[in-house]
This record gives sequence, structure tokens and C-alpha cells, in this order.
Amino acid sequence: MVFICEKRCSKKRSCGRHKCGEMCCVDMEHKCAMICGYKLNCGLHRCQELCHRGNCQPCWQTSFDELACYCGETVLFPPIPCGTRPPECKNVCTRGHECDHPVFHSCHNEEKCPPCTYLMKKWCMGNHEERSNIPCHLQDISCGLVCDKLLDCGSHHCKRICHRGDCQEDGVCKQPCIFPKPGCSHPCAAPCHPGMPCPPSVCSAKVAVQCDCGRKKETVPCAEASNSYQRYAAIAVASKLSDIQLGESVDIGPLTKKEQKKARLECDQECATLERNRRLAEALQIDQSLDPFNKSTSSKYTDSLKEDARKDLKFVREIEEEMKRLVESANKGKQAKRSHCFPPMKREQRRLIHELAEVYGVESTSYDNEPKRNVVITAVRGKSVCPNVGLAAVIERETVSRAPPPIAHFKQHSKHSSAREQRVFVVLLRIKNFHLSRNTSAPAFSHIRYPFRDQPASASICYMERKLHLVWLALKCRKWLELDRTGMLSEST
Repeated sequence: MVFICEKRCSKKRSCGRHKCGEMCCVDMEHKCAMICGYKLNCGLHRCQELCHRGNCQPCWQTSFDELACYCGETVLFPPIPCGTRPPECKNVCTRGHECDHPVFHSCHNEEKCPPCTYLMKKWCMGNHEERSNIPCHLQDISCGLVCDKLLDCGSHHCKRICHRGDCQEDGVCKQPCIFPKPGCSHPCAAPCHPGMPCPPSVCSAKVAVQCDCGRKKETVPCAEASNSYQRYAAIAVASKLSDIQLGESVDIGPLTKKEQKKARLECDQECATLERNRRLAEALQIDQSLDPFNKSTSSKYTDSLKEDARKDLKFVREIEEEMKRLVESANKGKQAKRSHCFPPMKREQRRLIHELAEVYGVESTSYDNEPKRNVVITAVRGKSVCPNVGLAAVIERETVSRAPPPIAHFKQHSKHSSAREQRVFVVLLRIKNFHLSRNTSAPAFSHIRYPFRDQPASASICYMERKLHLVWLALKCRKWLELDRTGMLSEST
């Protein structure tokens, strides 16, 4: 009597792919009785053996037909194993081709021939120029130039690189409008709107403005510059309001001139100092090309450069000494160029060297990668020059606090000193009246201020001495002052 359980065997068969699946299986070796069915290496037939491990055997099918190439010149005779490829033929391909160029490739069994590589001349996609040595199979040739075709709007040209097809895919021009705004000469900059007026908007174009003397220069939006001009015009008209109230005519022609409509910055204390130095140099007949007041040197150092230099003044001195030595050796030596390599340093220090190199007229270049990045400077003969005042000296001069001006008190002056100052002022005043009576230089003295009763004469004299127009007058007063020192000039004089 045999007892059979209902447990199904789950062990894999000898093929390793299928499971046994028999009920109450007691076999030690589970052989697979299924057909393999995998495709053989020929790609046409399937394996008919029992399911097995590993690769299938090569296809044993054999053909007794001749196997030839496409042109039929090269033939393989039977028997031919299944999967054998057609023989290689060394003859020229005889298939039909799209072009009429000579064929250089051999006979092949692929349906499509390789591309034609015959070199020829072809026009680019935009018909800008004819390109040479272009393979025949290349169709879309770009010359790399801007298309520059006139768009449908009639105002713009295509800015795309040489392309095929239409310049505008959706038929709408999206370039900014080039027509000037009503209030200024800058373009509208709104999306192209053919046949429609420019929409009102605030002009954001950048314009360069400067002060009256030309020292201060800034770049501001056009709208802000326009508002500045309107304020300037309103102040100018308000200053002439009294004439308008009296019924007199006011000339507004200067306000409507094109050069006056430009916005201007207000001159500061440094502008006044430079103007004073210019007048003083002109009065003393000093050649301003020699830069006696070092105004050109101080203006070369930007505020950001000064701010960075204040953080490490010792480093700035070392860099300036090295640059000065390099420039002098380049200008005096036989070689036209001299170079110096600085050690690796931080980014802030390298930026400081680059900015200083511009002031000295020295070429500067950074090399290597972080953290070993360094700067190499090169001085060129005739181009590199040392400034009159170094950056460290400028910073030290600005850092040293100036002494406060003395406060004049009328009670502190003695009677003798006050009387002497009054006599000197009377002498100057009489000389002035003498020149005015002769009508020699009346406009030059029309701006002189007289001393007030509650103000000492010394303050008024200092004020007049600061006027550059009185430099030559003070020289002519030397004789009168010598008489006053000897006491020969009486108070009645």
C-alpha cells in the first residue's frame, strides 16, 4: 500500500528555469522534459532540444543554395551553414544614389548606402555666403553670421544666427521698440507695437551727468535726470519772479537750450578747492600741466580703493614700493618690459594690486588656482609711470585731523592792532576806488565785501586775501604796508 500526499514539489528542474510541480515528488533528480525554444545564433530557427543549462548549440540547419553579394560578383557555394553572412565584395557599389557624384564605397548588403562625402560648394541657409569644402550629404549649412533679414514689422531685423525656416515662429516681433520717446531721445524699449503709438512709461536708460566743473561724474536713470532739470528750471524761473511781478520780460531762452536741459550735479568742496587752485595757478602764472597741486593724482584713487587700503596700510606701502622700483627699472633699464611675481595671497589683496596697477600704468594678470593664485605685474617703458603722491601718502594726509580754524573775537584784539588793521583796509579800499575811477578793472572788484561793524577787520582782510583777483593787488600794496610798519602812515591816511 502506497500513501501519496497532496504536497506539490517546488524544487527546480535540471534546466534551472522551471519548477517540478509534481504532487508528492520523491525523485532525487528533477529532469526537465520541456523543449528549450530559444532562438539560435542564426536568428531564424529555434532550439529543439530539451530545456538545458547554458547556451544553445549552433544552428545545424544547412542551405544548399548559393549565397551571393548584392551585385552578384562574389558567390559562396553550398553547403552553407545557417546564419552565414553574404560574402564581402570589393567592387564598387552599383545601387542607385540621390546625387550624381562618383561613388567611392564598395558593394554592401545594407539597404541604405553610406552618406556621400564628396566635397562641394553650398550656400548657407540664409543665403549669406557660399561655403566651400562641404560634404554632399550635409544639407543645413550655417555661416555663423546674423540673419539680419527684415521682419514683418518693418522696423527690426532678425538677430538669430543663420537659420532655416521663418525668422518668426509665431509671427510676432518681440524686439524692443526703437522709436524715441516723446520726452527724450532714448528709444521706447517696449515690445514692438507696429502701427500703434508708444505707450507712456518711465525712461530707465542710463545717462552720464556731471557737475559744472566736470570733476564729478555719475550715471543715473534718464527719468531722474529729467526731474533734476525740471527742478533747476523751476529755481531759475523763481529767481526771476520779481521781474515778472513788475511786468518786465524774462528771457527763458537759456533754459530751453539743448545743452542746458542736461542734468547737472552740484559741485562740492573739493570742486571749489580745485577751482581755487586753478585760479591761483593762473594768477601766479604756474604751468598747470606740471600738476602743482597733485589734483590729477588724488583723483585717480577711487573711494573704494582708499577704503580697502585703510584696512592694511602696511601692505599698501610694500606694494607701492615694489611697483615704484619696477617702473623705475623699466624706464631706466635696457629692457622694454620688467615683471614681478607676487606670492600667493587672498582675493582682496589681489584686487588691491590690480587697482593700483591701473594707477601706475602697469599690466597685471592672475595665474594658478586657489589657494595658490598669485598676481604678476609687468611694467612697460614709456607707458608705466609713478604718480606724484602715493596711495599711502594720500590716506595719511586724509587721516590726519586738521586744526580747527581760529575763532575771531573783537574784544581780544588790542587797540593798536585793530587800528592798524583798519588803516590797512582803508588803504586797500582807496587803491580799489582809484582803479575804479580809472575804469581799468571794475568787474574784477565788483564782488568785494566790506567789513561789518560787529566783525573785526582781520576777518574781512583774510576774506579778501583768499580772493584770487586780489593777488596782484596785494603785491602793489607792499610799499604802503612798509610805510605803515615804520609808523610813517598816520591814522588819518
